[in-house]
Amino acid sequence: MSKMFFDCVTLKNINLSNLNTQNVTDMNSMFCGCEALTNIDLSNLNTQNENNMRNMFKFCMFDEW
Repeated sequence: MSKMFFDCVTLKNINLSNLNTQNVTDMNSMFCGCEALTNIDLSNLNTQNENNMRNMFKFCMFDEW
């Protein structure tokens, strides 16, 4: 899932609550550069096997709060 939504500058809302991530190991820069992102549902995100979440939300609007 590394860079899956990278630089999606117009992405504002996303619901990933039904996404199965139990075997995902790399979410590096997944939302990096999503400047307009203000609402994201990660309530069921499974990160038990995750090794790399660096820069996952870098350069997102809420990253500067």
